[in-house]
Amino acid sequence: MQVWQLEPRGESKTYKLDLAPFGDGNWFAEEFSADGRYLRVAFPDPSGGHYLTPYRTYRLSSGEPIGDWALPSSLFPAHANRGVVADTRPHRLAVWDYDKGEIIARLPRQRSRNNDGAYHPLRAAISDDGRLLASASYDGLIRVWDIDAHKMIGEGRVGGAVTAIVFDTAGERLAAGRADGQIIVFQIPAPK
Repeated sequence: MQVWQLEPRGESKTYKLDLAPFGDGNWFAEEFSADGRYLRVAFPDPSGGHYLTPYRTYRLSSGEPIGDWALPSSLFPAHANRGVVADTRPHRLAVWDYDKGEIIARLPRQRSRNNDGAYHPLRAAISDDGRLLASASYDGLIRVWDIDAHKMIGEGRVGGAVTAIVFDTAGERLAAGRADGQIIVFQIPAPK
């Protein structure tokens, strides 16, 4: 991978990432961290399906992958190198700190199957400053967590399956999309 400085014209910098063990070159760069030190790379589903996209995050300075392949990394927040990952325990989420290279918080179990037993992925979002995590389950329960304090600061229900959640840039509101197309906005309690 090469990074070029466009304006004013500048030198390029080459980063060597060992991607060979993870497919036939059919990978793509997904996202940079806000500080440009990490790159998230997506790989095709090894089973040939269209439901799972394995991800790996690389530290550009060393070219080394960060974290465990079994933990699919989430999108980077704007100002914090933290991501939400599937915990190694079923029906749970965890917070991965890319700078520390480890899980820094684990959330309690949250419902991820419907009444018929079908799996539905948990939804999650991290605030831009990396302080708050929102988790949502198929049954419409949304919880907001203070990551560093390791405590839940609020919860609410949206009355239907949650398809997406996102914080505003200030971390003061959380929008939750439902399967029926409605969007519910929650006000986040101010830190105490």
